Amino acid sequence: MIPKIGILGGTFDPIHFGHFSLARSSYEELNLDKIILIPTNYPWLKKPFNLTESSHRIKMIELFIKNINWLELSNIDILRGGNSYTKDTLEELKTIFSEETKMYLIIGSDSLIDFPKWKDHKEILELAEIVVAKRPGFETNLKDLQEFNTLNSSMLNISSTIVRSNIKKGLSIDGLISLEVKNYINNNKLYT
Repeated sequence: MIPKIGILGGTFDPIHFGHFSLARSSYEELNLDKIILIPTNYPWLKKPFNLTESSHRIKMIELFIKNINWLELSNIDILRGGNSYTKDTLEELKTIFSEETKMYLIIGSDSLIDFPKWKDHKEILELAEIVVAKRPGFETNLKDLQEFNTLNSSMLNISSTIVRSNIKKGLSIDGLISLEVKNYINNNKLYT
């Protein structure tokens, strides 16, 4: 049987239930063997002003997925350093997995808007099948989705930006992130 691996990248700053919901929908709908979460080193297209140290982002992912056997963490983007390009990540993964492994790159419809700007985006289409999840507020027309797989489920309307903003304002983040991640954020005084 051909191994089917989902690839979900992002800043994960911090990881939240929206990431988990997207991963779970992809895992179930595509009948994947596992999903690999890959925190980006530096997302050249987003240019975040204050990206949290990679060691914190990695630790939060580890805490979040510790009892979920179909989710795995890879820090290949962080180890490679510099700007994180999806094509480079997929090429590196191709050397790690068996040749017949089928990779599914999972993105939200918000990322689809910028997809033509991604470095070597046409080569990405050759390296992995693109799977698009509908994200509230980022509707795409069907013409844009012709060369992509679309998930039936929509993404939860949660973002890392909302989580960070709530923490800064002293608002609740219950229901947005796991208790373990919340405790880690509090103990390390992140996002305040």
